[in-house]
Amino acid sequence: MSKATGQLWKQLDFMAIQQPQRLLAEFDDLSSKYPNPSEQRQLKYLKAKALLTMQDIEGAEKLVLAVLEEAIETNDQVMIARSNVLLGKCYVSQNLGDKEKPCLELALSAAKQARDNDLIAEVLCHFAASYLRKRDRAQTLLYLERAEKQLTPDSDPALRLKILIDTGSAYYYFKQYDKAILFISSALELSYKLNDINNQLMLLNNISTLYGMVGKFKEAEEVLQKGLAICEEQKYRLPEGAVPVWSGSALHAFQQV
Repeated sequence: MSKATGQLWKQLDFMAIQQPQRLLAEFDDLSSKYPNPSEQRQLKYLKAKALLTMQDIEGAEKLVLAVLEEAIETNDQVMIARSNVLLGKCYVSQNLGDKEKPCLELALSAAKQARDNDLIAEVLCHFAASYLRKRDRAQTLLYLERAEKQLTPDSDPALRLKILIDTGSAYYYFKQYDKAILFISSALELSYKLNDINNQLMLLNNISTLYGMVGKFKEAEEVLQKGLAICEEQKYRLPEGAVPVWSGSALHAFQQV
């Protein structure tokens, strides 16, 4: 896969989460542009992801099962892994969390057969998220550590950033605020290197909140001012009525105009 093609799929994956209606509206056009069978599977997988984002759980499950069947028939181990992860999310959305673990185990097996270190790390992150929902501190941190160990010098920096954020967020969840600050601060440094403005804002907000929780109010104010300065420079604004709160794995308070 060329670098340009890889970037395209990353953009479409982002769209499936952040702009699902747009991806669904453009799906037919994209399908005509990418007729290759593997590309068709990828597009259908992304459509299923967009459907799940929009809470069309039944539609997402039906489509991802079809994609999974095709992937098995063609021995597409990467898509087998990704489809099983998404299927597990469908089950969680239906409060069928017990059915998620077998999906993740199949996904991990497929990722290993594909010999894709980044994909293995991604699946391990999903295991960690599953254990976090169960409030299992030891297993959550163990799987995040295993995910980090899968990374290589050639790994996607965005994945490295995700693991740092997830680990910091886990320490926050388990009220180990000093450790959370260490990991979120490392994530912030990496976000600067990647020129990732969205995560810079989120992480600055996180660190400010964490400093407040450990009584370092001066540091909290200084960090928050850095975030506000970036907002001013990049023409970001706080959504009307928004307040900084932890949501899922991280704080989300800013959006781009």
